[in-house]
Parts: sequence; structure tokens; C-alpha cells
Amino acid sequence: MILTDIASHIAGTLYGDGSLEINAINDLHSSSQGQLSFVLEKQYIQLAQCSEASAFITFKYIDNLNNQIVIDSPKKALSDVIMLFKESITSAYVSKHTATISQDAIISDSAFISEHCSIGDRTVISANVSIGYNCQIGSDVFIHPNVTLYDHTIIRDKVTIHAGSVIGSDGFGYYKDSDQWFKVPHIGYVQIDDNVEIGANTCIDRGCIGLTHIMSGCKIDNLVHIAHNTIMEPHVAIAAQVGFTGSTFIGKHVMIGGQAGVDAAKIGTHAIITAKAGVTKNVDDYQMVSGFPAWDHKKELKKEALLRKKIS
Repeated sequence: MILTDIASHIAGTLYGDGSLEINAINDLHSSSQGQLSFVLEKQYIQLAQCSEASAFITFKYIDNLNNQIVIDSPKKALSDVIMLFKESITSAYVSKHTATISQDAIISDSAFISEHCSIGDRTVISANVSIGYNCQIGSDVFIHPNVTLYDHTIIRDKVTIHAGSVIGSDGFGYYKDSDQWFKVPHIGYVQIDDNVEIGANTCIDRGCIGLTHIMSGCKIDNLVHIAHNTIMEPHVAIAAQVGFTGSTFIGKHVMIGGQAGVDAAKIGTHAIITAKAGVTKNVDDYQMVSGFPAWDHKKELKKEALLRKKIS
């Protein structure tokens, strides 16, 4: 599909090479040549200028950015363009049973496995597990009862997923037009790397475009919500009832206490977020934060001490 056709479809203003061939859409982090990405807000401009995407849909004209389609309603355009590419992906599916299952795998009779899946050696799929289209599951994986893997989910080796968890469901993506909410389609996926353990009733949403990525060695407790396009680097530990909004970045070896919330922030390496903290801005490497809104933990302790002294 050429860029002129995409601009015409969403009624946007094209700046650049209209004959450019676009073969896929992707997020700004993961885009490569031939792909289209999106700049929905001012905070993503710098990332876009470093992206390898060949073209962009933007909320305004941006200097030093090639091949832009500018439109007043970029979130609606995101939805419309996703549907364009989603239709082409769907039409390419071949409906026949082609699942590849290792002879060493143990599969419950009540498990459901869809087309084009692969399941590795010594993997255990328990009762009432549902595995969607084109999922890839590695070796020595243990999936407990009533887990659901949506389409295109990738699970690497030695992963444990406890009962009732849902991997790859749509994120909470909507845009508002004329006082009504409209859904933004999600065509991304979830990738979970080696040696990850996921607690019971945890939900990990797939990317809107691109992926939600849980890297090796992460340990995630029960009842955790990880939203679309979150990137979690290796060896992160997360206690129960933590929630992340979309596009959060969590650095290596981060520890997060129970019931904390993180709002699309970048969390630095070895940072500590204490229980019930509300993170609304980036956290530096090795920083410890607490409170709401979260800030330096020692300052939070001093504030609490002063308040208690004042009212006692």
C-alpha cells in the first residue's frame, strides 16, 4: 500500500514521498524501513525523530521528520489505519489444523489449541487452557488451569503461568468523537521470555501495534495488570495488585511493591517503588520512590513525620 492511498483513506495532509510503499505498521520503538508509525502527542516527537520508520501519522507537522501524514484526529486515524492492515492480515490466514506439538508435551484433554500453534518439549498444558491462533510456546513451560493465551502470543522456555491469567487480550484503547467512545483495534502481541513466572489472575494486554514484552527472569505476582505496549526488562519483581498504564517502560532489576500504580512512565534500572505508590513521572536509576504522587522515599518519610507531629 502506498503512502498516498493511506493519506487519502484518513483524509490527512501528506508531506513527502506519496509513492512510498508501506508494508506494515509498528510502534516507534520497533519500526523499521517500509513501516508506518504514529506520533499521537508532543511527548513522542523526539522518539519519532530517532525511529527507523519510513513514514509517520502525526498530530501536527514536525521538523526533521520525513514522510508525514498530518491529521487533526490522530487517534481516529490510528484506528482507521489499523483496520486497513488488520483486514490484509486476516485475509492471509489459512484455516486448517497445523498445530505442531512435541511428543514430550503433556496436554490436558480439556485444553483448546488453535491453528498454527507450536508447543515445545516437556511443556505442560493444564485443564481448560485456551491457546489462540498462531501462539508459540517453548520448552519446559507449565501453564496452569484456566489460562487464556490470545492469538499470536509468544511464550519462550521455562515459563510458568498460574491459574486464571489472561495473556494477549486487547488493551484499554478508545478515542472520543462527538461524545461517544470508539474502540481502537489492537493487532499487536505479547512476548514472554525465558524463566518468567506469572501469578494467578494476572492480565497482560497485547500491543495496540507492536508488542508488549516481558523479558527474561521477571517475577510477577497475582492480580497484576500490565497494559498494552509495556516493556519490562529482565529480572523485574512485581508484588500483587500493581497496575501499569500503556507504554510503560520498566528497567532491569526494578522492584515494585503491592498496589502501586505506574502511569506510562520510564522506570530506571534497579529502582524501587514502594507499596501503594502512584508513579506519574519518570524514576531515575537506583531511585527509591513512595507516596502519591510518588517522589523520593526519604522526603516522603520526612513529610509523613512532620504531618503526624503536627496533628498529634
